[in-house]
Amino acid sequence: METAAALLAGFIVLGVLIVLYFIPALVAKNRNHHNALAIFILNFFLGWTLFGWVVALIWAMARAPELTITPTARITPTAERRLPCPYCAEAIIPAARVCRFCGHELGENWARPAAPTRGSKPASITSWTMPEQRHRIGL
Repeated sequence: METAAALLAGFIVLGVLIVLYFIPALVAKNRNHHNALAIFILNFFLGWTLFGWVVALIWAMARAPELTITPTARITPTAERRLPCPYCAEAIIPAARVCRFCGHELGENWARPAAPTRGSKPASITSWTMPEQRHRIGL
């Protein structure tokens, strides 16, 4: 009976020592560390040295570096939302006050079509384009 109890006590002590040995790997796994496998390997091979075990534990407890995302490209309006500049015919956004291509200042309501007056005919494409622009659109 004494040998069975001593054997059981030996297995319990061995189990506790194994759990203590792998505390750094368990901490890394519990914290979902991004290097949990590397910490386990370090702990497995060098954990028997006190230095390797402490390094693995510190690494497992270290906070993951925070990623900062910086936008690299500006979001520009799509081509459907751009209108031709009345001076150079380059596509610019309707909210523009100055054309970025030719530098002309635009009126406040340049992008809104003029309201027709009584008795006026609908505007044709040649009436709202400048003469130097007509060759670009084939008129």
